[in-house]
Amino acid sequence: MALALVVAAVAAGVALGPSQATAWDAAQAHLAGWRAWVDHNLLAALAGFYLLFGCAASLPFPVLTVMTLIGGALFGVPLGLVASCLAYTTGVTVSFLATRVLFRERVRQMEGKWLSRVQRGVARDGAYYLLTLRMMPTVPFFLVNVLMALTPIGTRTFAAVSCLGVLPYAFLSTRVGAELASVDSPNDIVSPQVLAALAALALVPILIRKVIVRGGAPEGGELK
Repeated sequence: MALALVVAAVAAGVALGPSQATAWDAAQAHLAGWRAWVDHNLLAALAGFYLLFGCAASLPFPVLTVMTLIGGALFGVPLGLVASCLAYTTGVTVSFLATRVLFRERVRQMEGKWLSRVQRGVARDGAYYLLTLRMMPTVPFFLVNVLMALTPIGTRTFAAVSCLGVLPYAFLSTRVGAELASVDSPNDIVSPQVLAALAALALVPILIRKVIVRGGAPEGGELK
């Protein structure tokens, strides 16, 4: 319970504070205690992490980076990656369904050109369009949830593609969290393993953008 409360406080700090980097700095101060607690309460820790990440991902909070970092730091790469992807997918799917139930019909009644363009694009190749957006960490995932809820895309397709799209970024971010959690002193941050993980994480948006552009997606994700 103590771990859940502290992680919840960090998640709230992400939403209300200036940046995810600040929240991660705050989380690092508690990592040693958290990891000791996790060692003796693994199932409870996983359940708490899943619920907190899932709830935060269903709301317009920029928690993807900091929560995947925490997942890697607490559980390591394989387990942290699975927990993060499942929690993220659950959260964004709940947001998607809530928006669809509450607003889809109302928006359809006021349908304008912008929604028509999205509808046509999703009807043509909706899964690819969603995958493109999910693989770009700079695109707010809550906005993607809302937009997709107003289109004909199916719930299963939305959930599966969202999980697949976040996987590369979540893997690298979880790896960074696991590496940083093993740092004993500030000087160890410049170790080759940590630098390699950070460099890979920083290159993800650039590489994804190049792949998407070469694949024929319009610049900026704009539908034609």
